[in-house]
Amino acid sequence: MSWTTDLLHGIAADLATAGIGVWQPDGPAYSSGQTGIYIASLRENPDTAICLTDYPLTQLGAGDMTVGLQVRTRAGADVDAVTALRDAVFDRLNGREHLSFGSVRVALIAWQSGVWLGENETHRMERTDNYWITAARASALSY
Repeated sequence: MSWTTDLLHGIAADLATAGIGVWQPDGPAYSSGQTGIYIASLRENPDTAICLTDYPLTQLGAGDMTVGLQVRTRAGADVDAVTALRDAVFDRLNGREHLSFGSVRVALIAWQSGVWLGENETHRMERTDNYWITAARASALSY
């Protein structure tokens, strides 16, 4: 796996371990009663889901960097259900320090911003939140 894959899969597994969602990267398909966790692309089912997507921010010298993590949450038409899911993710991620996800050493995860996306075309409420992750990433320049 790659550095980014280790990071995203590690966060997905961590959210699943905390009971916030179900992480099944190799299947089977999520059932209607589960909160599915996806990477980069939010699938149509189940109604309640979390999608983790990375985006580059800054390179801090040769070995440290800050990576953005977009956490998109979706539930049914109930705003409170999305809020509760968002809060569970926030409570699990924000302020976490000194974590290891495969090859990735994370110094800090910090919430930065969020916005309501509103009701999507399938009449389910969505929200997105952004976290900044400060992590070590060795490169050829760091040796």
